[in-house]
Amino acid sequence: MTIHWIFDVDDTLYQLKKRKPHFDYRDIRHDPYLRNLINGLPGTKHIFSNSMMVHSKRIVNKQGINKIFSPHRIYTRDKMGVIKPNKYSYSYVMNKVKPKNNDYLVFFDDRDENLEMAKKHGWVTVSINPKPKNHLSFVDLSFPNIHRALNFFSSVKNRRRM
Repeated sequence: MTIHWIFDVDDTLYQLKKRKPHFDYRDIRHDPYLRNLINGLPGTKHIFSNSMMVHSKRIVNKQGINKIFSPHRIYTRDKMGVIKPNKYSYSYVMNKVKPKNNDYLVFFDDRDENLEMAKKHGWVTVSINPKPKNHLSFVDLSFPNIHRALNFFSSVKNRRRM
């Protein structure tokens, strides 16, 4: 069994404290803690974003997590030709990930409609949103930010070793 960790970029891998009229890459910070949390996850790591490739790469570079996500594991609108929640975007990712029957795809996203389509494809869905989403049937887990979510998975992994 392999776990395939699939991350959205905007408002998932990073969350800005204040919304500005124009996006500014200077607001994205290097995050060694996030890098350590993602590196500690067993399995493969992927990005699945509605942004363009150049934006996704710039964000992960700014955060210092670019070495975790090789370019062939970053799936963006300009690569796929469609965006989430279009069902073909999820099929595209599944064709690239190539999960086996007993594998898990764990998907982190901030948008309900994207999580709902992921659940229809049999993925484990993790909502990253300051407002809890546990009441939605298609959300398996909900956390206010990516750090809390990854800390949860890290603690589960460590408990299973005992």
